[in-house]
Amino acid sequence: MAKDLKTLRIDKYRKQKRKKSRKGLYIAAFVLAAFLIIIVTGLFLQVRKVSVTGNAYYTDEQMDKILFGDGQSRSVLVVFLKELLLPHDEIPFVESYKIRPDGLDGIKVSLVVKSMVGYVEFMGSNLNFDRDGMVVESSKDVYPDIPRVTGLKINSVVLGQTLPVESKSTLSSLLLVSQFLSSTAVEWQGEDKTLINIVDRIHFDSNENVNCYVGDISVVLGTGYNLESKLREMADILPSLSEKKGVLHLEGFDVSDGNRIYRFEEKEDLNY
Repeated sequence: MAKDLKTLRIDKYRKQKRKKSRKGLYIAAFVLAAFLIIIVTGLFLQVRKVSVTGNAYYTDEQMDKILFGDGQSRSVLVVFLKELLLPHDEIPFVESYKIRPDGLDGIKVSLVVKSMVGYVEFMGSNLNFDRDGMVVESSKDVYPDIPRVTGLKINSVVLGQTLPVESKSTLSSLLLVSQFLSSTAVEWQGEDKTLINIVDRIHFDSNENVNCYVGDISVVLGTGYNLESKLREMADILPSLSEKKGVLHLEGFDVSDGNRIYRFEEKEDLNY
């Protein structure tokens, strides 16, 4: 009797084991089938709708042409495999972008556009440029917190290309100044602000000397020599001058030979 009971228990255990094994196979088969359905569906399902967010440069139709206009596959699966595995192609005025699903046959493209760090006036328009000196927009509008750049010699401009400044050394200085201003924050009148938001104007004279105008303060930086050190010193000094009017002379500042001398000249009229 004990033996029969033991046999029954063994049979019951084996049946449960076979049942669990079959259940596991069913689940695996279901997962595999679902995966294959997704793969096949993704291969044959085509992107029919493209929507764009986060920009002022590209319409949905323009982005569709950029992504698929050169014969690129519109397969949903291919699009998202490329998104996961491959680097993005460069798009003018765009810092980066992400592609996300939007329904079964749509994608949503979220753009991070290149930020504008300055503008120059040219033939009645304001040419806004980014940190790399690329002209990203021509507009009649003047945007707040973007400095005007004066004194540049420009003959012609092409949207999406680098500012055609006549002097390469002037362009190099402009990019250095713009990149520093857009990446450096100071305390200004009780608030933390990026320098690009408090500098009103960047001016280059005929000898390629550069001045930055901040409210009632003119900062004389001189030539491009040792320019980054002079900009760092400007960032350190400016907070203490926020309530003053005058000229901050940094043109002779040179850490390489130990000359850390600067001079502030109080002045009521800067002759903007």
